[in-house]
Amino acid sequence: MKHWVAGKIELMVEEFVPFTKEISVIACRGIDGKRVIYPVAENAHKNSILDVTSVPANISSKATQNGMDVADKVMSIFEGVGTFCVEMFITEDDQIYINEIAPRPHNSGHYTIEGCFANQFENHVRAVMGLPLGSTELIKPTAMKNILGTRDGMVELLGLEEAYAKFDTLQMHFYGKKETKKGRKMGHLTAYANTAEEAVNIVNGAHEIIEL
Repeated sequence: MKHWVAGKIELMVEEFVPFTKEISVIACRGIDGKRVIYPVAENAHKNSILDVTSVPANISSKATQNGMDVADKVMSIFEGVGTFCVEMFITEDDQIYINEIAPRPHNSGHYTIEGCFANQFENHVRAVMGLPLGSTELIKPTAMKNILGTRDGMVELLGLEEAYAKFDTLQMHFYGKKETKKGRKMGHLTAYANTAEEAVNIVNGAHEIIEL
């Protein structure tokens, strides 16, 4: 961030960051100050809305460690209790830039419901109740894809049975909204596989079948 004074007008200008990937890290801090850090997630957006999250992120081991270290430092500085999400950019030389800090369970952390032993919601509840935090270990490579409304009107879910039959590690999470609107988050799909890429292919393939 740079600050200039042009005549009588003060300007605040953000420097352009030539990032190559967007990542996020879910972290949780208990009342006692103990912290747990989830694996680094790689995020792909469409029209400025999160489309797919895949874990583990396809980044270097150095960037992975840096991303987790940054999330841990954020939790230490803020001294917040509960689940936080730290969104970051990565440059070609593996530099990490913080983009946003969300003091709550986050859309990009929904993969933890199936992907980790203790998901982001469980650890949030544990944290605020003063209970020991659960393991954030990734069970298997996992992907999450948001389901957005494509029209305005009443909700009608089609194709789920076909998608389940085709992809046996697929899970559908429907948010129970009675009306759909174009671009509105209506639910999300998760799947696990032997690699993050395979998991992404599953949720993308299922999304082509399901209509909402």
